[in-house]
Amino acid sequence: MRSDHFAYQQATRVAGLGLLLQLAIGLTMLIFGQLAPDSSLLIGSAFVLTGILVWIPLIVVFHQHRLERQEALEADELASSRGVDSIFDAGREEAGVAQRRLRLMHKFVLPAARLLVTITLVFLAWTVLRWFNQLDNPDVEEIMPFQVGGELGWQLAITLGFAVISFIFSRFVAGMSQQPAWQNLRGGAGYMVGNALVNLAIAVGIVFQLFDKPAVIEAVAQGIAVFQLAFAAEIILNFILNLY
Repeated sequence: MRSDHFAYQQATRVAGLGLLLQLAIGLTMLIFGQLAPDSSLLIGSAFVLTGILVWIPLIVVFHQHRLERQEALEADELASSRGVDSIFDAGREEAGVAQRRLRLMHKFVLPAARLLVTITLVFLAWTVLRWFNQLDNPDVEEIMPFQVGGELGWQLAITLGFAVISFIFSRFVAGMSQQPAWQNLRGGAGYMVGNALVNLAIAVGIVFQLFDKPAVIEAVAQGIAVFQLAFAAEIILNFILNLY
């Protein structure tokens, strides 16, 4: 596949679609969790909405890739039309504004985005686990209890639907990321898999709740916090491996 500006334009569109999907899933879970109210949906929505921090940098970087390719194409056309000598060609790379910006984005923006996602996930996980510890502490007063929504049928349909949608989209994006020009999409594909796992886990907890097993959905909610810590650790590990 050619790594021209059309390829990066397609990647920008897919990343934009991923952002919209991430927002739709996260906000639906958040609103339904508030209205139901349901603690597991609220905890799951925090993880999903954090994924916005993955897709926005991808949109920016792929858009800059497109600008860089257009700049390089224009420079090639100008050089061929004027018959530019090799001395001018040697300075073209230094003169490329879009190319310099792209290098800065790969050097600073993407690593900063990974760090921000990691910090956010760790903070959210710590908050949830601390809240669960306070639930079991008789000395802590005026703390919101763990709640399970009353519309379990709707909650099951929503979480299963989001799990399926997230998984299908993640496979589509993962397939695109096999191309060298689109390999940065792997981060978005990985987070979409996380969306699917979180929603599937909540759906399993809801099924057990239908059979009057409330302890399971509470364990699922705590498991989501642990999953966030594991997800953050994987991001850090991949970041360290990329350095070498």
